[in-house]
Amino acid sequence: MSYYDRQVGIYLAYKVMEYSVCHHDMAMDQYIGVIKMPVYSAFSIPTLGMRAQAHSLATIGNNIANVTTGGFKRTDTNFSTLLSNTIDKQSDIGGVKPKDLNQITQQGSMVVSNRDLDLAINGQGFFILSSTASGGGQAYYGRDGSFEMATVNDITVTGTPTVDANNNTTATTIPSKDGYLVDKNGYFLQGWTADPVTGLFTNTSLSSLRIDPHAFAVSGQATTTAALKLNLPSADSAGTNHVSEIVMGGSVGALEAGDTYSVTVEGTTVTYTTTGAEANLNVVRDALVAAINANTTVAAAATASASATDGKLLITGKTQGTTLTVSSATTNVGAVADNTISSTTTQTAKTGDAQFYNIKVYDSNGNARSVRLDFTKTATNTWNLSTSVGKTPVAQVDTLTLGGTVEAGDVYSTVLAGTTFSITASASDTLTTIRDALVSSINADASVKVTAASSGTAALTLTADTAGTSFTNVPATTNTTAVAQIDNVTMTGNFAVGDSVSVNVNGIGAVPYVVIGTDLTDNGGDGTGTDAIARNNIAIKLAAAIVGNGPTAAVTTASAPGGGIVSLTAVTAGTAFTHTAASVTVGNGAAGSSTPTPNIAALANNTATKVNTTANVSASDTTTTSVSSLVFDSKGVLITPASGSVSLALTFPPEGTSPAATGTVAMDISELSQFAGNFLPFSYSSNGYAAANAQSIRFDSKGQVIATFDDSTFRTVYKVPLAQFSNANALEEFNGNVYRETEESGIARVVDADKTGYASFLPSTHEVSNVDLAGEFTRMMMTQTAYNSSATVFKTVDEMVSAARDLKR
Repeated sequence: MSYYDRQVGIYLAYKVMEYSVCHHDMAMDQYIGVIKMPVYSAFSIPTLGMRAQAHSLATIGNNIANVTTGGFKRTDTNFSTLLSNTIDKQSDIGGVKPKDLNQITQQGSMVVSNRDLDLAINGQGFFILSSTASGGGQAYYGRDGSFEMATVNDITVTGTPTVDANNNTTATTIPSKDGYLVDKNGYFLQGWTADPVTGLFTNTSLSSLRIDPHAFAVSGQATTTAALKLNLPSADSAGTNHVSEIVMGGSVGALEAGDTYSVTVEGTTVTYTTTGAEANLNVVRDALVAAINANTTVAAAATASASATDGKLLITGKTQGTTLTVSSATTNVGAVADNTISSTTTQTAKTGDAQFYNIKVYDSNGNARSVRLDFTKTATNTWNLSTSVGKTPVAQVDTLTLGGTVEAGDVYSTVLAGTTFSITASASDTLTTIRDALVSSINADASVKVTAASSGTAALTLTADTAGTSFTNVPATTNTTAVAQIDNVTMTGNFAVGDSVSVNVNGIGAVPYVVIGTDLTDNGGDGTGTDAIARNNIAIKLAAAIVGNGPTAAVTTASAPGGGIVSLTAVTAGTAFTHTAASVTVGNGAAGSSTPTPNIAALANNTATKVNTTANVSASDTTTTSVSSLVFDSKGVLITPASGSVSLALTFPPEGTSPAATGTVAMDISELSQFAGNFLPFSYSSNGYAAANAQSIRFDSKGQVIATFDDSTFRTVYKVPLAQFSNANALEEFNGNVYRETEESGIARVVDADKTGYASFLPSTHEVSNVDLAGEFTRMMMTQTAYNSSATVFKTVDEMVSAARDLKR
């Protein structure tokens, strides 16, 4: 039976019953014919009721199924009555219609998690989402703040540099992907990006939030503003300047033209010569004051002034704590010689108490730098603020230059860091060979940490292996002692009677000897003149002749040590001589010359001088720059500078991998104070950041995205706004618990949650559904009861239709 037939049957049954009561005079077939037409029958009432309750049960089931779903909003089903006119004006039939009510604006339960990327909205509003990373896709809105990172685009990032065998560094790149915050559907969370200089969210253009480690590593941002709050101890002592008091004396009548009064400050003398027209010594003093202050050298260190109480001249140092050397003198040129002048130190220089505070700034290249702020008390309630920046360590370089005449036995040495390196010269050495030997010896000792290198003809440089680490270098020379020259004249060949040999020393004149017969036979000679005995006999006779020659004997001594040798030894050690030997023979006899022991004069002119070519600069050395004078009133409140701000002009040297850079920082010091007690820093803050890789991302209670970097710093990089709607319950729901705006909901208004008060954020928390499980079960039981009742009615009508059908038969 079709649905239409069943409806007709119900209506017929009803009318049949009506006929049996009211229309006994009308034939049954005639009556049924009248009522049989297409109408809504009595079946529609229970059927619509069952359909409505079934819809309600489906809604309840969906609510219960999503009781723990993040961001899910329940739907409540209400009912409304349906009325319709029948073809018979005497009776109406009707039914019930379900109406779903979305509870989107009702907040769900909050669940605390251990995830940094979980964020819940406590109040009104929706997260703004986009279907594309560019932010130009379909806009969605949701409440589920369980975010994660999704990788999207291929990127190239800087890798670890490679170093070749020649220590050359080559940059490398590696492939990677960028990553963005997305919700569980992969939709991209939209937010605002912080201004790189101020850190404020002045640009309210929405964009996807990139959070991969390389998102913020492109470059750093220099520090431009800072704020410092601290207390300076009022009990600290002020520094003092050096003061010398100069007293001039002499009678007024004694001032004569040409007399001089002079003052010397740190080695520079300023003199005033009198004209004779000076009325008194104060005129001389004032003229001397003007001359001293006009001298640029002296004026750089001190200021001259006339005492306010007497006629004395005062020399006041310009720098507290710096002691000056001051003296005075006078000359008299006239008959009256009573001019006097004397100087006395009346105030010793003393450095004021100082307090120091280190701050961190980022230089013009975005590299972190340390700056020391120096607060030095200069007077009551007055301090001087200066900055101290570390210098670049510089390796010490000494140049060692060797000099003098090199003689065998001379010693050139240097003591490096307690280790002695010395070279003893041989007869063949020169300054160059000694220098090279020293270089080799020093470089062979790895413990010294100094590298030696040749420089010029007779010099070497010594360079510290580590910049900023100094070394000691003490050169020395030792001159050898004088050595008497020894020359030998050696007899060779065959000699005969009448042959002659001679020696001429220093050109004085030849000392000859003529061979006689006994020279060939004495001491066992064989008489032929060809044996060694004969040659030795001749050498003995020649030596005796030399000794007997006065002029020659004054220069050398002579001896015959054997072997036919005449040994000539200088009478004075260190005094060289020359000689020539000659022979006239009928055979092949000869006299040869040699110098077995050269003369050593011991000239004592050896030198080894050291010059510090490049001074060592330690990493602890600083460059100090005065910034401003700080003046406090009697209550400890800063009154100077009146603006409460100072400008720090900073110059940074190269440091490690950071190149030279500069920095200009406007620092707010308006909350500096000078009270009793200790030096007490309260706070320091600044903008700027270094180029670094992000290590982690988290949210705060303002919806700000905080990035922590691998240099242990953190900063706000994004802020999450919310979308508000005039009628949020009219939003169109899509898969994944997200919504789209409709005409009934109104367009989205983007708001700053912490400034508008619409909502706050709960970090490490996410919102689950707003389903009340107990309430849903209660509604489910009520709905089930209604459904069963409608089914009973439906069954009863069905039985009535069957009875009416049987009556017709």
